[in-house]
Amino acid sequence: MTAVFRLSDLTLRASSGRVATLGLTFSEFEVLATLRGFPSAARLTPGELSAAILLTSGGLTKVLRTLEEKGLVLRPDGAADRRSKPVALTAKGRRLVEKAMAEILRADTELIEGAIASRELETLNRLLAKALDAAERDAEERNSP
Repeated sequence: MTAVFRLSDLTLRASSGRVATLGLTFSEFEVLATLRGFPSAARLTPGELSAAILLTSGGLTKVLRTLEEKGLVLRPDGAADRRSKPVALTAKGRRLVEKAMAEILRADTELIEGAIASRELETLNRLLAKALDAAERDAEERNSP
């Protein structure tokens, strides 16, 4: 597991560097990427976003304010409580997150390319998915009443 943690750390550092060149923090990228995973008309509450990316509500508030100032997300008026004010990705935000995702894929490829043959990488992906699935099932069982 130490190797998995270390590889995760190295890939996160490489990804953070790539999104930084686009003017984003990694937390900002995570919010944009989460919103990108939904239909373009979808709006998520800050609570839903916070749960999806494991960011505190205070941290998320700051990130959302910055993304809104940059024109990457919209927070339509109407809700008196900003904590429940829905968040939507703008066209500009969608273009930027697509570019960021391409950069992260490029960084990941550069990190792994040459170190692992494509067939080995397929095996690794399959085994990691299997381990993750078992760990998630176990976590769900522990948290269910």
